[in-house]
Amino acid sequence: MQMTVKPADNHDDAPKRKCPGERYEISEAICKARQANRYPKCLLCTFFSGGADDLATGDPKVKKSIFRSDAIVGEVPDEINDYVMLKVGYATGQVIKAQRHSTRPVVIACDKRENSRNLSRIFGEGLKSAGINAVNLGPATPDMLRFAMAEHDMEAAAFISGCNAKAEINGIRIISRDGRPILIKNGIEKIGLIAR
Repeated sequence: MQMTVKPADNHDDAPKRKCPGERYEISEAICKARQANRYPKCLLCTFFSGGADDLATGDPKVKKSIFRSDAIVGEVPDEINDYVMLKVGYATGQVIKAQRHSTRPVVIACDKRENSRNLSRIFGEGLKSAGINAVNLGPATPDMLRFAMAEHDMEAAAFISGCNAKAEINGIRIISRDGRPILIKNGIEKIGLIAR
């Protein structure tokens, strides 16, 4: 009896899997294992098979309500504090690397509120832990921030400010390289999901 050996399936036509912002390919098994283990970058990936709610129930210290339509804003220290800012900085770095495929620096500035300097420093540490360098201008105006971003070819800018709100309110507004604010539909929602 003569046996014929069936050739192995050729998976060359299958799409190559990469985690957002990474250069190396991963296997389907690793991809599924990362999804099962709630790997933060999975939320940004086209291969993500779960719903956003699967990963969104994470950290109770990071409240969903601070992620607003055009900024990340909350009451200090109950909603916005060092812990939250560190996680938001890390999540912002992940989103920048995944969406823009860039590791160019981000410039940060703040208003003159008492807690803004510290929050901007902590946000920068979060960016650095995600692999994005941060340049902190300290207290500056939004126009100075935009100028620094354009002049030095930065990937984004972040302004730590409570604007015209009462002193206990503070937050962060992120501006993309083209000068447009990052809104809920083009980044804040994903930053929130990763941070939480």
